[in-house]
Amino acid sequence: NQIDNNNSWLQIKLQGLSNNTSAIGAQVSIENQYGRQRLDVGHAEGSHFSQGHHRLYFGLGNQNTASTLKVVWPDGQTEEIENAASNELVTITQTVALSSSAP
Repeated sequence: NQIDNNNSWLQIKLQGLSNNTSAIGAQVSIENQYGRQRLDVGHAEGSHFSQGHHRLYFGLGNQNTASTLKVVWPDGQTEEIENAASNELVTITQTVALSSSAP
């Protein structure tokens, strides 16, 4: 079943901090001329008994980039990438945890 429709895609893999390396609960959204798409890590991924790989897949149509890619990490930290290239696996690693404001 080879289909050559020339549509582009973007695959995202998040690497969270040591207490949540799969970044379960993170939200990723992309925007391009077709609008905005949002996916949550660990939600409705079709895995069996939580054995998924937690990658997110976005369709880009005939666009070569996602103009904006935004990650909201489970702790609330945000990260934004401009003009993410299509037809690639992009791995994004969370670098710093938000500090707690507890007394």
